[in-house]
Amino acid sequence: QNMLKIVRIFTISLLILLLSCKEESNQKTIINENLKPTHNDLLNADLYFPKDYKLTSIDDFERKLSESRSNFEITQVSIGSIEKMKSISHLTTLYTDSLNFENYIYITKGEFVDLNKNIATQYSSMLNNSVESNWANNGINFKLLENKYFQKNQKKFVKIKYEQEFNKVKKYLTQYLISGKGKTFSVMVCNFKNEDFEKELKMLKLK
Repeated sequence: QNMLKIVRIFTISLLILLLSCKEESNQKTIINENLKPTHNDLLNADLYFPKDYKLTSIDDFERKLSESRSNFEITQVSIGSIEKMKSISHLTTLYTDSLNFENYIYITKGEFVDLNKNIATQYSSMLNNSVESNWANNGINFKLLENKYFQKNQKKFVKIKYEQEFNKVKKYLTQYLISGKGKTFSVMVCNFKNEDFEKELKMLKLK
């Protein structure tokens, strides 16, 4: 039951489907260069992301999504998922790329879970089942690229990475479950560039 609760909280961001059926613009996001330290009040932690990623409200994200020229059906499903995001907004932080808002990092705080390999395996299995049911039912092709459990700098990580494709457009989604210093939270990284920010997340400093 506890594992099911964890999955319900931390899969909302994964259930936001491919937001765009257009190619990414010619503007290039700066990745792994000019990292800017950002203090996250929700986690009381220092994070390191490219300088183009800015703190964004869920309402602003929804507005940009509604105004985009994305596939209507996929957009409507995504907006439905955003309503779920709003219901737990006090537990979340969203950063979007100022050059393309559909590149984003979504953080969700949950109840503390002392991660281990067994919990990681259970979480991965339940998450994959949820993803397969949701994405397949909406005609979205996907494949699992990476699934691992590791420890770094007194933090424990579960990393699950997917490639998502709709109308020949690919997007990459990486879900992290992270525990350390009595905190457990998820980080959802979503972009067109196959960048998962693993190195940057290993650098995060929990207080």
